[in-house]
Amino acid sequence: MNWLEHHWYRITPLHLLLFPISLVFRMLVALRRELYRNGILTSHQLLLPVIVVGNISVGGTGKTPLTLALAQQLIERGWHPLIVSRGYGRTISSPQPVSLSSTTAQVGDEPLLMAQRDICPVWVGADRVATARAALQARPQCDVVLCDDGLQHYRLQRDAEIAVIDGARGFGNGLMLPAGPLREPVSRLQTVDAVVVNVQARNPRYALPHPTPLDETTSHSTDETTSHPTKQPKDGCQVVGYRLPKNAAKSLVIPEGEGANESLREFQFDGGNAATSEELLAGHPGQYAMRLTGAVFYNLLNPGQVATPADFHKPNNHAVAGIGHPQRYFQHLETLGIPFTPHAFPDHHPYRAADLSFTDCDALLLTEKDAVKCAAFADARYWVLRVDAQIDPALIDHILRKIALHGHQTA
Repeated sequence: MNWLEHHWYRITPLHLLLFPISLVFRMLVALRRELYRNGILTSHQLLLPVIVVGNISVGGTGKTPLTLALAQQLIERGWHPLIVSRGYGRTISSPQPVSLSSTTAQVGDEPLLMAQRDICPVWVGADRVATARAALQARPQCDVVLCDDGLQHYRLQRDAEIAVIDGARGFGNGLMLPAGPLREPVSRLQTVDAVVVNVQARNPRYALPHPTPLDETTSHSTDETTSHPTKQPKDGCQVVGYRLPKNAAKSLVIPEGEGANESLREFQFDGGNAATSEELLAGHPGQYAMRLTGAVFYNLLNPGQVATPADFHKPNNHAVAGIGHPQRYFQHLETLGIPFTPHAFPDHHPYRAADLSFTDCDALLLTEKDAVKCAAFADARYWVLRVDAQIDPALIDHILRKIALHGHQTA
């Protein structure tokens, strides 16, 4: 966490300076939305349905694992998704496909991670409209677009919006940049079609709520770029699973003390200020739970070689995380019972071999996002934890109702 982020999860004297700047930023964000809403700034509609996955805060919330999980579930329902991403930090701005031979400098770390999963085509470009159109020309079999981290990219019209929230950090101090972590005000969540809360518990015995039947509901997104009405799901799309109600606290209760800030019952921020989920998420059209799970490591040099947590019983393990919320990764390793020394790096850190030259190192435990930047200098000690998003199965049914108007047409 850099020095400014330290102030995003508390109120400090520095906010006497930051808060006025935050108000100006908030007005500019509101003005930009109004310009798109009134057609002064032009947005563009694709021939195919568009699902946007994003967040209203800075930092990692679990968007990429959720995007991959949605792509897999869409494929299981007979769709052919295309993932479009900006590609943070890439050196080439023009649209291009992401392949196994791509580098993070060319396409960014998260797009390369998604491409390595080999679920569906992945394309990157600064202009998501142009990128999607170029990709659909090259991949005419695709019939739905998943836009990774595009909630604020209003040039691209969308059929469904999904906002992801970090269940541990919540909305920080509730202020917008630079005084807080918010890109848009919390009220923006009232206009999205689904709010997905990334629920992480320090003890694996705290599970997601027991599935209960989901009633038919009608989404009521009011976002100016949501241009298509809803209709019933495709044949065979049974609405099942569980949905996170307003009183999610009662179904996801974690005892007071250690781990309390990991539940939906309460967002406990670093500064000690707490806000209940009912207060923060009241009135949202749909709330769903997500958990990131993973207990199998693969060797970065030899991906066919796998290991379990029991294989890392030696004390000299070093865990590396250059992601939006490194502590989440370290806490997950703790639940697996692995002894390690943590090393947090900035998000999207461009690793060099010298960064990871630790003495007395038996194993280096990496996230997938970090691993794609370390392959060039890795040795046999480099191990990667594969993480998958366990999501509420009702979410995909809700999204399918939103995009059903387009049918199954291709470009």
